Amino acid sequence: MRLRTLALLIALIGCADDNVSVFITGVTIPSVNDGACEYDPGTSLATGVYDPSRGNSYFIYASVQNALIPRANELRPETNGVFITDAVINVIDSNSGASFAEYSVPATGYIAPGSTSVVAMEAIPPTIDVSGSSQVILEVSLLGMTQGEIEIETGAFNWPVSVCNGCLFPDCVVSEDGSVDDSLGLCNPGSNFALVEACP
Repeated sequence: MRLRTLALLIALIGCADDNVSVFITGVTIPSVNDGACEYDPGTSLATGVYDPSRGNSYFIYASVQNALIPRANELRPETNGVFITDAVINVIDSNSGASFAEYSVPATGYIAPGSTSVVAMEAIPPTIDVSGSSQVILEVSLLGMTQGEIEIETGAFNWPVSVCNGCLFPDCVVSEDGSVDDSLGLCNPGSNFALVEACP
């Protein structure tokens, strides 16, 4: 009887609510160093902006927390690290509440137990036409697996995104040496930040 009770408790622990264990905390803000974009999970953007006027996608780099307890010791390897593989996204018009589309896209990232890391995804592919809306809500859930081969799914994270036509691709700027400072718009043009280009 005791063994049966212990087995039941172990099964319940293995089925812990993924929404509590692994979850999206926000969308990170990039920094540009020598033309390379870097993403810090400790930063957080308030809202998103998507400019599809040049046929580009909308990308987000989500900050994801893994609240699972580290299990590694001298006798066994870590089993609670999480590999994210996919994102399930529902694009909702914020005015009407209607869904433009719901789909799955690849997502990449590893989150060590007890830590926060960045997960990248193409949240709105160019094949999804949202130009008829001024704002959409991205309802994002992440799928993955722990190092112990337990499948996980996060709870839905709602991310508001304003949609514009040309606002993130402004006119070029003139400088004395023909160059401009590193622009956050270099990180996936059309996503969240304006791309500042030097005039030819």
